[in-house]
Amino acid sequence: FVQGKEPQHFLQLFKGKMIIHLGGCDSGFKHVEEDEEAGRASGFKNQQAEDKKANRVRMYQVKGTNELNTRAVEVDASAKSLNSNDIFVIKGPKQLYIWAGKGGSGDERELGKKVAKVLEPKSAYTLVPETKEPAEFWEAVGGKQEYASNARLQEESPAHPPRLFQCSNASGNFRVEEINNYTQQDLIEDDVMLLDAYNEVYIWVGAGANAEEKKQILVTAKEYLMTDPSGRDPDSTQLIQVKQSFEPVTFTGWFMAWDNKYFQNMQSEDQMRQELAKQNAAVVIDLKAAEEQEDSFDNCPKFTLAQLQAKEVPEGVNAGKKEKYLSKEDFEKLFGMPYEKYATIPKWKQDNLKKKAGVY
Repeated sequence: FVQGKEPQHFLQLFKGKMIIHLGGCDSGFKHVEEDEEAGRASGFKNQQAEDKKANRVRMYQVKGTNELNTRAVEVDASAKSLNSNDIFVIKGPKQLYIWAGKGGSGDERELGKKVAKVLEPKSAYTLVPETKEPAEFWEAVGGKQEYASNARLQEESPAHPPRLFQCSNASGNFRVEEINNYTQQDLIEDDVMLLDAYNEVYIWVGAGANAEEKKQILVTAKEYLMTDPSGRDPDSTQLIQVKQSFEPVTFTGWFMAWDNKYFQNMQSEDQMRQELAKQNAAVVIDLKAAEEQEDSFDNCPKFTLAQLQAKEVPEGVNAGKKEKYLSKEDFEKLFGMPYEKYATIPKWKQDNLKKKAGVY
């Protein structure tokens, strides 16, 4: 099975005690029976001894809706890995914490306690509610830092769960497909992805995404918001573009066990520097401005006057703005002025001129 895509019947074997360690070693997967101490693999014991010797801290993100589908995944032992929507177990050489995010459920807290017992059966844990962290806790995770936390992540059961869509034209047509039970591994570097977090909609741009995909995703995002049956206001929903390898915590917080090093082997340092120089890591997009730029006179494809006056206008032509699809020469000949001057006159005058020219 692929990590993060384990089927239900596989997860049930672990009875809510599946622990995935960083590094991919065999000891990362443990099926703990009733006698948990006897069930420990020797490899895991060696790992614990090495951790204590090196004063190493380990952090595990606990997520699930019940004890049959819950898992604990090791993440970087840093405050940046915390997420208000989940429960975390932090195991140090002398301390054992259960950090409870505001959006973590009671069931997840109970399962976090089970995970803590599996990791350290003879040690007592300290329950740390979010915003109630003592100084020793922050010291254990390398100091206080920004982490994924907003109003929606602090909801135990959000009314509108996040959704991820893959957007690609690899087949020749631009296709959008939803990915269920998504993980970070579903972010394809040759495509663009749309992550709907309801209050924000993120456009993730892979390093290998082509120009047409980047253009089409803006149109798709607008249509997606305008046709959303949930009744949200498209004008109050932020559209944010995110570049591969430069994802902010507001984006990564919607993924289980986000790995900041995951894309490093997929993109060279030179490519990353070039992409970063072109555009900021996360940019709020003004849909209206983007649409106006795409619909500008110079950006519109050009057709003959006869084509624009026909009953069936060419594909892709906005029937209400036919004049923008004329060449500069044809436009000036038909309207007696350059488009720049035409754009400054009142709309009613523009409409009269279009009627006379037969492109209304």
